[in-house]
Amino acid sequence: MDPFTIATTVTKLTSTCLTTGMAIYDLSCKYKDAPRTLVIISSEIAVISASLSQLQALILSQKNPEKLLRSRPEIAATLDTSLTGCMVLFSCLDEEVREVSRHVRGLGNLSWVGRVKTVWKQAKFQELLDAIRGQQVAINTLMQLLQMYVRSALVKEQMRELTLGGTLWPRLRSFYGKKLPN
Repeated sequence: MDPFTIATTVTKLTSTCLTTGMAIYDLSCKYKDAPRTLVIISSEIAVISASLSQLQALILSQKNPEKLLRSRPEIAATLDTSLTGCMVLFSCLDEEVREVSRHVRGLGNLSWVGRVKTVWKQAKFQELLDAIRGQQVAINTLMQLLQMYVRSALVKEQMRELTLGGTLWPRLRSFYGKKLPN
C-alpha cells in the first residue's frame, strides 16, 4: 500500500466516519428514548476518525514513507487489513442506520415502526459497537508499532551521527578550526 493510497483511504474513511456519526447522532436525537448504544457508537466513531487521521499523519510525516512500508511489510499488510476492515464495518453500520432512519416522519420524530426496529436491532447495534471497539484497538496497536519503529530508526540515525564516521566530527573540526583527534 503506497502513501497516496493510504492518504486517500484514510480521507474517505474519515469522511464516512463523520457522516455516519452525524447520522447516528441525529437518529438518537429524534428518538428520545434512544438506546445508549447509538450514542456510544457516535462517540466511538469520532475517536476512530481522530485515530485514523493521526495514523495517516504519522506515516506521511516520514521522510520516505514508501521505504518505511516496504521495509516493514507486516505493518503495511496490517494497515491494509485494518483500513479494509474499517471500510466494511462502516458500510454495515451505515446500512443499518439508513434502514432505521427510513422511519423518521414529519417533524423529525421516529415513527412507531422505527422505534420498534431500533429496539429490535439493539443486538445488531451492540455487535457493531463491539466491532468498532475492536477496530479502535487494532488502529491504536498499529500506531504504537509504527511509533516504535520510527523511534527506533531515529535512534539508529542519531547513533550513526555520533560515531566517528558520521558528520559530527567534520562539523566540530570546521567549527573549531583545528584538527580534532581521529
